Amino acid sequence: RLDNHDRFGTEPTYRFTASYLFPQTQTRLKGTYGKGFKAPSLYQLYSQYGSRNLGAAKSEGWDMGVEQSLVDKKVTLGLTYFENAFDNLIDFDSVNSKYRNIASAATRGVESTISVRPWEILAFQLGYTYTDTEDKTTGKDLLRRPQHKLSFTADCRVREKGNVKLNVLYVGKRDDNDFDNMTYSTTRVTLGGYTLVNLAASYDLTKQLQLFGRLENLGDVHYEEVAGWGTMGFGAYGGVKLSF
Repeated sequence: RLDNHDRFGTEPTYRFTASYLFPQTQTRLKGTYGKGFKAPSLYQLYSQYGSRNLGAAKSEGWDMGVEQSLVDKKVTLGLTYFENAFDNLIDFDSVNSKYRNIASAATRGVESTISVRPWEILAFQLGYTYTDTEDKTTGKDLLRRPQHKLSFTADCRVREKGNVKLNVLYVGKRDDNDFDNMTYSTTRVTLGGYTLVNLAASYDLTKQLQLFGRLENLGDVHYEEVAGWGTMGFGAYGGVKLSF
């Protein structure tokens, strides 16, 4: 067997970024453009679900946005439009239970943010992303890509050495293929949206020693990221971090 480097060789990728700030109005214009390349993994090529005929996926994307600072930089508004085009995108074909290349696919959308820092120790951020996707072969949406995603974060510093962060994430409905083990067939289904609430905290005992902990999925929400596969419910984690 040839490894991926021998089979697919090398491919140059690049990314250009630009940004300009208008000092008088505190308005920043920004944009990026780049190309990507991803060879299929050994699992996608040689496993029982793999296909040795897979080609490498290539992508091209750009975005353009604006940021505006207000109230002595205590408030920042942001809006970005983005587009991505994919050739030979690697996806799983549930009908044949094999990985395959999608001839062409595209995503486009808008991302908006608002950041507020009323005091030095406290910051809030609200973000919303709308994404439109299309499999150019079928005309349908790409699987497992939600159109709507919303996030809220509150970050608070406590007595110089402590930090508490609250995060709320909403992921909207998205399509997926549901596999039937009895008939070995698939049905296109819509997965419901879900909201997760997570809480994290840390405290620096010394410059080298930090205590940390986090609570995930506080509402013990039952949801699926992949049709037929459950996810973790409420979880609590903690530890000690030592730096040298």
